[in-house]
Amino acid sequence: AELAEAARTAAMEIFNRWDSDGGGTLDRGELAVVIYNNSPSASDQEIDALLNEMDRSGDGEVDPEEFLEWLTNRRATKTVGLDGWIEPFNLEAVLRPLFSAFDRQQSGAILQREFKECSRILGNSLRLHPLAGMDQLAWDWTGDDRISSSDEVNFEEFVGWQIKILEKAGVPNNQLPSLLQELADAMRTIFDIENIKGAGGGASSAEVALQSNIARVAEATRKVYTCKRHLLDTPEAFVPKTKDDIEISAWHMPPSPVDMQDFARFCAQEHGVRLQEIKPVEDSELRAIRSRKESVDAGRRASRRFSSMGRTTSLRTEVAIAVGRLDLIIPDVNDGSSETPPPWFVKLYKQGEWLYFRLDRSKGTRKPWSVLENKSEFDIALQRLPLELKFFSLLKAQSLMGEKLSWKAVQTAFDNAMDMEFIQDEVWDKFEAHITEAIEEEVFDEGRRAEVTDMGKAMDEAIYEYMVDEVKMSPLDVLSVLSELELLTVSDPVWAHLVLYYDDPASPRVLRKPW
Repeated sequence: AELAEAARTAAMEIFNRWDSDGGGTLDRGELAVVIYNNSPSASDQEIDALLNEMDRSGDGEVDPEEFLEWLTNRRATKTVGLDGWIEPFNLEAVLRPLFSAFDRQQSGAILQREFKECSRILGNSLRLHPLAGMDQLAWDWTGDDRISSSDEVNFEEFVGWQIKILEKAGVPNNQLPSLLQELADAMRTIFDIENIKGAGGGASSAEVALQSNIARVAEATRKVYTCKRHLLDTPEAFVPKTKDDIEISAWHMPPSPVDMQDFARFCAQEHGVRLQEIKPVEDSELRAIRSRKESVDAGRRASRRFSSMGRTTSLRTEVAIAVGRLDLIIPDVNDGSSETPPPWFVKLYKQGEWLYFRLDRSKGTRKPWSVLENKSEFDIALQRLPLELKFFSLLKAQSLMGEKLSWKAVQTAFDNAMDMEFIQDEVWDKFEAHITEAIEEEVFDEGRRAEVTDMGKAMDEAIYEYMVDEVKMSPLDVLSVLSELELLTVSDPVWAHLVLYYDDPASPRVLRKPW
C-alpha cells in the first residue's frame, strides 16, 4: 500500500500541474497546452487523439483515475516523459531489447528452452529481492507455463504475451524503456559471464560482475512485473531509510577472493609483516584457514567420531600469517536493494585478541579496508543476519570467500558455529555421519576395502584419511546437506539469493557430490 501511494502521489503531481484551473479534471484546452509545450505546431487532430486515448468514459474530460489508467495503458501512443510533458510511446520498440535477450541465438525466435531458462533466472531474481514476498506478480516466472504451443516464440507472440501481463502490472509507461533495457542488458551480461566461467577464465572478476548484474535483474524484474496494486515509482520508494527499519539483513554483493587478498596485504602492513611474504594467489589456490581454537571443551570433542584422527594443526600460509585466524565475514545491515556494495565486516583472532575490520567498496574509496573502531556495528550486523547466513558466513570465511572447502576447513567452520552456539553438537555428528556413510558406500567397494585390510588400517581411519585428502565441498554443498537432513532451515529467499550469487541461477537445491 505504501508503494502504491508513493507512485500515485508522483502521478498526481503531474496531473495537478496540468490541471491549470484546479477543477479536478483535464479538459481539451488543458491538454492542448501540454501538447503545445513540446510541439507548438501540433494539430487539432493530435489533441483530439490524445483526449480520446485518455478519456475512457467519453465525457470530454479526464479525471484522476482515467489519467492513472492511461499511464499504464500499454496500447497508448503517448505517455508522460520524464520531464513531465508528453512524448511518443511504442511498446513494440520498448520490448525489442528484452526479446533480443530471450533470443539467445539471435535467430529471430525464442526457443522454448531459452524461454524456460530466462524465466527461471527472472523468477529466482524476484525471490532475491527482500520485499518481493509482499508483491503480487503479473506472471509466475517460476512456473512452467508456455506462451506458445509451438517450439518457438516469434516477436509478435512475445509482444502479445507481454501486453497481457504488463496490463496487469503497475509500472508507468514512461519507466518501461529504461527498466526493460536495464533488464535486457543485465541478462545478457549474466549469460556472457556464465560463458566466461564455463571456459575457465577470470573466476574472481566474473563473480563480482555476476553479483552486480543479478542485483540489477532482481530490481528491474520486480519493478516491471509487480501488479498494479503495488505500483512502483523510484528505488527510494522502497528502500528503507535507516538500518533500524531492516529486521533481516541480506547477503548482498559479498567480497571476492581478490578483496581477501587485498585484506591480507592490509593486515600485513598493520602487523608488520613484510609485503613480499604475501604472494598473490589464484582462486584455485586459495586455502582454508584451519587453525583450531585454543579453548576447547575436551569432553565434547572426545565424543565426536574420528576426533583423534588427523586433527593436526596445518601449516600456516603467508595469508594466514598476515591475517590470523579468520572467523566471520558478514555484511553490514542492508536489505539487498542497493546498487552499490554495503560495507562488510571481518572478525579475526590474532595474538591473543579479537580484531575487527571494515570493507568499504563505495565509489571513490581509496583504501577499502580499515580497522573497525566501533565493535557494536559488527554486533548489530551479526544480530540481523538469519541463522543460515550466520552459518554460511563461517563457511565462506574458512574459504577466504572462495568456492571450495577442504574437509578440515568444514570441521573448523562447524567448530566455530558450535562455539558461537549457532548450532548444537548433534548437527555436526549427523552431518559427519551422513557424509561418511555416503563415501563408504560409493567409494569403498570390495576391492578398496581389501586394500585397507591388507594395510592393517581400520576402515574408519581409511575413510577419514580419504575425506581429508580428497573431499572438497562448496559452502552451498554444506547448506544443501544440512537442509536435506533437516538440521538447518534454509529459507527459499535466502537459498535463491545465494544460488544467484554463487551458482547457476536455474539450479535446484541439489548437492553435487564432492567426492
